Amino acid sequence: RPNPTSSSSDYSKIDELITSADNDKDGLLAIEEFSATIFPDDNRVREAARLLRSSRPIFLRVPRPVELSDHDYERKKQEKLSVLCHRSISLCLGRGMLTMGTHHALSAEQLVIPEIVLAGRGSPAN
Repeated sequence: RPNPTSSSSDYSKIDELITSADNDKDGLLAIEEFSATIFPDDNRVREAARLLRSSRPIFLRVPRPVELSDHDYERKKQEKLSVLCHRSISLCLGRGMLTMGTHHALSAEQLVIPEIVLAGRGSPAN
């Protein structure tokens, strides 16, 4: 806990860590924090963790050309969502390599298996 003479930015960092700890469903936050303490100027682990995170919904961005019919546009969105779901499923392998390569678990320790979210969020239709 920062001392009372600390700036308000120290408190916002603590609030940010508490909020992110609640949202750490992938188990990558501890790896990011550990890496940041050892290598404060190196963001490679943070970027790898961001790319390998599969517990958040996918945001679906499909531009709609004017000449495309409603039926074709919906089919195009479904195809894009299918590709993104396959990508989310394949992220588990990379996340497992990152987690198991940096985590020293005891043989009796239970490993947390993160959920895989295959839901997609699209932009609202006008």
